[in-house]
Amino acid sequence: MDNRTLVIQCMKDYPKIAAGDTELFNKYFHDDFVNHTELMHEKGASGKPALAEEAEKFSAGLFREGFETEIDVDVAEGDYVAAAWRLVGSHSGDAQYRQVGTLKASGDDLEFSGLVLFKVSDGQISEMWRYDNLTDVMAAKGAVQVTSA
Repeated sequence: MDNRTLVIQCMKDYPKIAAGDTELFNKYFHDDFVNHTELMHEKGASGKPALAEEAEKFSAGLFREGFETEIDVDVAEGDYVAAAWRLVGSHSGDAQYRQVGTLKASGDDLEFSGLVLFKVSDGQISEMWRYDNLTDVMAAKGAVQVTSA
């Protein structure tokens, strides 16, 4: 499987991974995985175990009833694959996030988007850089209050 196909399939399988499918998680992510994006739940957490915990908390917290990943654009070159993505689902679970506090389930449809860059090594995802607009979307819904420093 080429790098682009691996990453796109991983992103489409993310709802299953977030729901705890460890076989899929281990298929896609390298044992020496490094996340260059600060995780939402644990300051300074990185590595494969932290990513698995993050995915599970994310799914249980925001999208308890499931969600879908949609890929808008993707680009691959060598070991790197970048994608613009959207997650779409019902905000059906309470979530506790370090940056914004508790987000109570609203039952509303929720869509947020982001950009991600993956590095693939030895046929698995070995590094990731991610940005998303979840905090902005939740602030616009009045679920969180964003203050300037």
